[in-house]
Amino acid sequence: MCSMWVDGWNGVADHVAQRTNMIATTLAPVDKVQAWAQRRGWRRIRFLADADDSFARDTMAQDSDGEPVSTVLVFEKTSDGIRHRYTAHAEGRPGVIRGIDQLCTTWHIEDLLPSGRGDWNAGNDYVK
Repeated sequence: MCSMWVDGWNGVADHVAQRTNMIATTLAPVDKVQAWAQRRGWRRIRFLADADDSFARDTMAQDSDGEPVSTVLVFEKTSDGIRHRYTAHAEGRPGVIRGIDQLCTTWHIEDLLPSGRGDWNAGNDYVK
């Protein structure tokens, strides 16, 4: 699911960069993220690899078992420093994640289909 979102964000990153910074973060080691980004063709979006899980834990982007939780965070830089402005977590059942769909064009396109989204879910196996 996260890779599908980043695929889309990579496509619009140059447009978004006119107004804001957009960064994807991960707990994966830097070399693994770089290899995955190269495989997916992500050249326009920046990544930060968390040195430990404290940021993910503090923002509830990681559950109590240490598993990642799809999360969107918005921060604002002000004269007083960096301020947290917004958090959204995806919701759903195992294998089906919803709740932050507005950040993924794929769902909007599928919603236009007569059959709607159906039971399709994103995967990594069909991306070349």
